[in-house]
Amino acid sequence: MFFNRMSKEEKAIKLATVEEGFKSVGEYRELLKTVEGLITSNSTDYDKLVSLQQRLGSGMQACTGILQYEIKLSKEQVRAQKEFMDILQPKGLLLLQKLNKILQPYNEQKAAQVQAQAQAAFANFAAPQATAAQASSADELIKLKQLLDSGIITQAEFDAKKKQFLGL
Repeated sequence: MFFNRMSKEEKAIKLATVEEGFKSVGEYRELLKTVEGLITSNSTDYDKLVSLQQRLGSGMQACTGILQYEIKLSKEQVRAQKEFMDILQPKGLLLLQKLNKILQPYNEQKAAQVQAQAQAAFANFAAPQATAAQASSADELIKLKQLLDSGIITQAEFDAKKKQFLGL
């Protein structure tokens, strides 16, 4: 929608969004400096690097969003827009690639930990059920033995059920 065809309310919302976006360009510039410093220093604070990776991606989205409006910009805003397009966005993409490479082993380790925890939880969940099933089978065999001893079932019926419960 062209800016001059918008209602006053729509224009106010778009202008506020653009102003916020240009504040984001400045914040994004500072974020890039922080990320670059951590990468250069070979930081092993992986939790911080992951947080910065997420902020870098969402900051890029916020800054890119301001470019969609057809609004006449001030000279300062035009400079900020040009800086973002020519310098900050390409630099941000490069830093995101570096962060992804740095964090890949960390993310794989975290994924392996989560998988191990899930397997342990499943094993803990399955073990009591198997024990309950074994106890249930033993109880059934005891009952069947009592039925055999009292003459209610035959030895062949008892042996067949015993094999069934023991999985033979």
